[in-house]
Amino acid sequence: MGSPNRRLSFTPRLVPLVGVVGLVSLVAALSVVTHLTVLGPDPSEYPQHVSAVLSLPFMMVIILGTWSVLQYEGVSATDIGLAKSTFLPGAIAFSLLWGWVTVVGLGYLFLTGATGELGVSFEMPRYWIPVWFLLTLTLSNGVTEEFVFRGYVQTKCTALMSPDRVSAPAVGILVAAILFGVPHAPLGLILEGVSLRAIPGIILSNLLPGITYGIVYYLTRNVWYAGFVHGFGNAMVVPFDPSGVPLFVPFTAISGVLIGLGYRYWGRDTERVTIGVQKRTAPSTE
Repeated sequence: MGSPNRRLSFTPRLVPLVGVVGLVSLVAALSVVTHLTVLGPDPSEYPQHVSAVLSLPFMMVIILGTWSVLQYEGVSATDIGLAKSTFLPGAIAFSLLWGWVTVVGLGYLFLTGATGELGVSFEMPRYWIPVWFLLTLTLSNGVTEEFVFRGYVQTKCTALMSPDRVSAPAVGILVAAILFGVPHAPLGLILEGVSLRAIPGIILSNLLPGITYGIVYYLTRNVWYAGFVHGFGNAMVVPFDPSGVPLFVPFTAISGVLIGLGYRYWGRDTERVTIGVQKRTAPSTE
């Protein structure tokens, strides 16, 4: 018996897509200005946990804005993989990822005798570390950005392609990864004082992470898991110094994708989703 099939249809208009990217870019700029005003001009001195908390109201605006656009498109958050039913599978998949890379990292350090790299060290009170990690995985970074750029932007870009094209998912991943870099431009322009000519470089520097998160989301259609992987890339809370393990970041990224493949295989009998755009109805001639 085949898997049930469901069609997910977006409007054929580009305006909602442009609006979301523009909103995120504007909110990112306002967040940067707020950080400068409250925490000072040197981002290297920002307490990470304070910065995460300070980002929360801006992230809530982004979530509400994206949710509103989804409603306009006739699509729900559940449709794109942000649902109660996808939380537990996403959390389990991320737990496997965290456990796997932690065991490998610890094993490497013990085998090489580099035990001086053991321990968790962040410039914040120890009781703030789990709170900061949770915020980075979810609202202040990971899940919020993946809800926008993978859940909505990537799926919308895929829908705008002909559903019959094999390349549609790849194009969706690539375009979403490029657009993912756009809201990072205000960080460079305002926070670091770079010139406008540096914007393409800022976008390109976010391209590979964006593609990685896009592949993870494509494999799982789970915003929770993609968000947790994204957040972990920004806050690698493990019981050792990740920089003490060679190639730890690419190893983690590859592991995240492979677990995504396992997730896809495990859920192979679940509902399949066909992505496309709403068909225009011809005017009545009666």
